[in-house]
Amino acid sequence: MSLADGYNDFADSGAAYREGLFQRELMVFWVQSLFEQLESFANQFNGRIAQTCICVDVEKPEFHKVSCRDVSIFNPNGIEKLYYEGHIVNGRIALFLRGVDNEIDAFLLPVSSLLRLSLNPDEGSNFVAFIRLYLDVAVPDRVALQISSLDGERIEELETSSIPLLARYLFSAFIQESMNSDEQCAYRPAEPVRN
Repeated sequence: MSLADGYNDFADSGAAYREGLFQRELMVFWVQSLFEQLESFANQFNGRIAQTCICVDVEKPEFHKVSCRDVSIFNPNGIEKLYYEGHIVNGRIALFLRGVDNEIDAFLLPVSSLLRLSLNPDEGSNFVAFIRLYLDVAVPDRVALQISSLDGERIEELETSSIPLLARYLFSAFIQESMNSDEQCAYRPAEPVRN
């Protein structure tokens, strides 16, 4: 029996379909749960920092089907990938979350790059995800969290009860990156006037 025959038997059994569906449901659960928390943080933030240039907008996640050129012996015509992505933005910075298969990536990037990354998933290789979640269908209530930083990478295990903490971390990183951007913002203290 060849490798291709083994794959076809697995694919024909329906197990691959069920596993893929469960994987997608798990990924959607995590992304939606994160966005519920992020939306809550954004509303609180906007309420306190009203009428400034750092107002945060939330674009809830939705599905995007993309045909990939990922050709293999199993898929000679390439495959279609289903991405589940959403973002929060202010005038300069975007926090972009993308889920596909058993991974969820979080990117902090300039707003000008958001559309390009959303329309062209292959463009993601030009941006480094600062957080990656690995989902395992065998353990649906936990994820492996890979955090990339200047200090290197670390991997932790998170349970679903940690979603609010992860969302707070993501939102804090988003706000910090916004504050670190070069452009001036109205909420920053003005320079003292010197006579």
